[in-house]
Amino acid sequence: MKRSKYFMKTVMKEALGIDHYWGRVEFAPGRGQIHLHMLGIAKDRAYLDSFYKAKTMEDKAKVIDTYTRTHLDMTADVKIKDDDKNYHPPHPESPLTKKYCECEDEEEDVRLLAQDCMCHHCNKFCLREGKANIPRTCRVGFGEEQTYNRQDTPGMTLHNHAVIEKDKKGYHQFKGTRTESKRVVQHSRTLLKGWRANCDIKLLLYFSDPKYPDIGEIEDVCKYVVAYTGKRHQTSRQEIDSIQDLITA
Repeated sequence: MKRSKYFMKTVMKEALGIDHYWGRVEFAPGRGQIHLHMLGIAKDRAYLDSFYKAKTMEDKAKVIDTYTRTHLDMTADVKIKDDDKNYHPPHPESPLTKKYCECEDEEEDVRLLAQDCMCHHCNKFCLREGKANIPRTCRVGFGEEQTYNRQDTPGMTLHNHAVIEKDKKGYHQFKGTRTESKRVVQHSRTLLKGWRANCDIKLLLYFSDPKYPDIGEIEDVCKYVVAYTGKRHQTSRQEIDSIQDLITA
């Protein structure tokens, strides 16, 4: 927790220009390491007006693409060897074993970090169960199994420009340029270099006038945050309501 707090004060606030942030530690038995969910509000919000004024989804995607690359150092375009789901980082050569101050080639360092901890290979946690013997679909967008129970999803679709697409739940998702890897997860290079472990990042998109925000979009954000803070199978109704009251106060 000391490391997390220091990381928030330096990398998040200073390097990425995050003005406000809030976090929740999640313990997920049987699903990997203890991890931290963060919600951040950027200091520079001038791009929101440009995003609102952009007429088409293509133009809006360009605005977000410029912002994410300039301010958040985000990318989904990394040339890596990610096809082998049985790949494991070659310790002690992996950059995961080193501190940022020890790296000699920064570009190669962040590329290898992405290869070692930012590639998604489908498993029982992300594949949604359907009818018996029907190929399952990855809930985070890496496709449908070619053969039931083989976890042989094709990965993300390659595209040579940024796009904004609706997912199956109807939410708009920003996807940066992806010409190299179908498996790498979109990430912030700055976050990855500083934390040196898996760091997923997602943007919450608003389509209303930032000067006169739509209350419905604000409500959607509140619901999104509460979904992370109050897992219904683990948390009491009273705690969920208390958290939502704090957020909407």
